[in-house]
Amino acid sequence: MVSMQSAPDIVMQYASRHILAQARRRDNMAGLLIAVGLTWPFLLSSVLPVPWWAYLALAMLGGAMRYRAYPRDNSPHWPVLLFVMVLLLYVLLAVVYLQIPGYGSEKAAHFLMLALAAYLVTFRQTPLTIDLDRGLRMGLAVTLLMALGVVYYHRNLFLETQQYGMEELRQLFAVTGFPLVIALAGLWGIPRTLRPLSLFAGAALLVLVAALEIFVRGRFAALTLSVLAVLLVLGPPWRHFASRLFSSCGLIGAFLLLYAFVLPGFGESYHYLEALLKNPMENRDLLYTFAWRGFMADPLGRGIGSFAYSGMLDSYPHNIFLEVAYELGLPGLLAVASMYLVALRRLWRLWLSPPHRMLAAMLGVMMLYMLKAGDIATWAFQWIYLYMLIVATPVAPTWPLLRGEALR
Repeated sequence: MVSMQSAPDIVMQYASRHILAQARRRDNMAGLLIAVGLTWPFLLSSVLPVPWWAYLALAMLGGAMRYRAYPRDNSPHWPVLLFVMVLLLYVLLAVVYLQIPGYGSEKAAHFLMLALAAYLVTFRQTPLTIDLDRGLRMGLAVTLLMALGVVYYHRNLFLETQQYGMEELRQLFAVTGFPLVIALAGLWGIPRTLRPLSLFAGAALLVLVAALEIFVRGRFAALTLSVLAVLLVLGPPWRHFASRLFSSCGLIGAFLLLYAFVLPGFGESYHYLEALLKNPMENRDLLYTFAWRGFMADPLGRGIGSFAYSGMLDSYPHNIFLEVAYELGLPGLLAVASMYLVALRRLWRLWLSPPHRMLAAMLGVMMLYMLKAGDIATWAFQWIYLYMLIVATPVAPTWPLLRGEALR
């Protein structure tokens, strides 16, 4: 009699375990697809005849696998929606009262298409779990290995750029997107704990990847990874600080050895780094100054894509804040600033919780990159996707933040 009464309970327990196992496998696979879909568009263009946008479908599939209506605070959505509404308003005004320039219409269409695609597959996500984190790490680790293969395959092009030509390099690689891929892929080794040995190993990996960034002319990405390595070893948080301080001395020594004996062997990539050290802003200070003065002269903006027709050599000022200020004025600037403020708050809280640090690092690397390269449309899918996935999605109660309760 007892066994008959307990049979339904046994069935329920088995079904629960089966559902849980399915959810874990789903999150693992979704994380893998998301990592691949966000990084491969700038990775394989030089070796496979597959259009870059085809890989985005993998990230969309990963997001769709995690779709679930879940009670949450929707306030992080509003900065994104506000920015899209401001952009649509400026496009509408340009169509009705002005003639929107060709570059402006292409830029607006490109951004809206990619941003809306990213938003649609991320606005309702299952809470963040350790299984999603594992899947992301797996995808990023595979990406890093593939990036090493691609770099090795094209090593002569980086060693002797002048002989082969800078244009060939630009045709084969997204010269700013490829370093971004390597920077994101290098984050897979960020440890989930504060054990000194794990922190040292994770930081050492970041330093090695930073050296690889120098080789592929990714100076800003190398600097970002180096700062992450410092934050990883020294804190915050500052538990085991004495051991971590000792480890940092070892990392500094490793960095000096790399700089003295390894980087000079990088051929013209090293000479390029030396030239940049003499002119660290690469004349972008002229773009920044021009964009800021344009904003001050016309605080309501001059229209999407207008910077390309300003007479400057570049089509955009290589900084998302100055670009939006110049073209979309104060409304667009406020929308972008609100996105960054919300993201910064989330990033800080995730970074202070070691199990969630890799998510914080992914968000930080992406948002920082928008401050130095590309216009709003260049990586629209990537930065909107990561914003929605990491900022607007709560942490699962089964994977709580160590400092306070999980965000809801």
